[in-house]
Amino acid sequence: FYSATPRRCPPRAEEEFDIALIQLHIARIGELIEGVQKLIDTYMYIVSWENPKITGSSAIIFVVLVLGYNLEYLGALPVGSLVLYMMFLGYLRVNGRFKDRWTLKEKKLLIKSETEIEKNQSIFRPVGLLQVG
Repeated sequence: FYSATPRRCPPRAEEEFDIALIQLHIARIGELIEGVQKLIDTYMYIVSWENPKITGSSAIIFVVLVLGYNLEYLGALPVGSLVLYMMFLGYLRVNGRFKDRWTLKEKKLLIKSETEIEKNQSIFRPVGLLQVG
């Protein structure tokens, strides 16, 4: 940092304002929010008694866990879940399937929009007659 002959660093190159990059970040954030919303919807389905078998079995599992185990370490559950999730993402990254998670939804939406376009368009043009009187 300090020397008898300091060198100046070259100036940083100006970054261009890229709309596509911002849209990509917004899409990723939207995907994360959608995942959290699905998790909340699943939890609400489990505890809502829509399906009494699922709700009853989850209640029984909860009671067994509370009565049978020492739950003073329950605060470590979110951290442990996060570590397991990060290990899963690392596994996907090592196997080269990390990008597939982000592109799969866009691929499905593209296929769906293409099939809707094919439904709305036909191969043959309609024939009409024009009579001038």
